[in-house]
Amino acid sequence: MNKFVRMACLLFALASVATLWSQEKIDLETMSRIRYEGFHDSKVMDYATGLMDSIGERLTGSPNMKRANEWTRDQLTAMGLSNAHLEPWGPFGRGWANQYVNVRMTFA
Repeated sequence: MNKFVRMACLLFALASVATLWSQEKIDLETMSRIRYEGFHDSKVMDYATGLMDSIGERLTGSPNMKRANEWTRDQLTAMGLSNAHLEPWGPFGRGWANQYVNVRMTFA
């Protein structure tokens, strides 16, 4: 039994060391370039502003959903995608949009 325990410990130790040797090397230059693009040339806020501030809420089947889909297609085309298109889907024109909201609060 003692030989079996020693052999198991030896195999476990060898397996642990083997996984350390086989780990992928990190390419720090590529990671640095990705970070630079993200912090300096990112367009995330432009896209978020276009969808959230310009178009607004996008309820299923609403006119704003159709506008958002078309805006996104146009943005993808401007990025250089050659086949950016909309698939036929949904009951456009039969949806609804929120026109007015009134909220009253009272404090006790």
